[in-house]
Amino acid sequence: MNKFQYSQDTINKLKELYPTYEAAHLLAKSGSKWLIQYLEGSYGVIPLDTILTAVSLDELQHLARIEKRKALLYQQVVKEYNAIQKS
Repeated sequence: MNKFQYSQDTINKLKELYPTYEAAHLLAKSGSKWLIQYLEGSYGVIPLDTILTAVSLDELQHLARIEKRKALLYQQVVKEYNAIQKS
């Protein structure tokens, strides 16, 4: 049985969206199922202080787009892991 590995695309997106999450980078490189739980809940929220101190709508939209990309990455990680479990 081959060891599971996340795609290079997933690893690249992870590093881009979570540049300081070294533990997540290691989990991704090792193909760990724990990456799913590590990322779960790490997206979708813009802190209230950030919203209240935002200078412009453009700034908030930029932050919201990043959170959306994180949600899509989470879905991609789950999909990749589940696909290998079914094969």
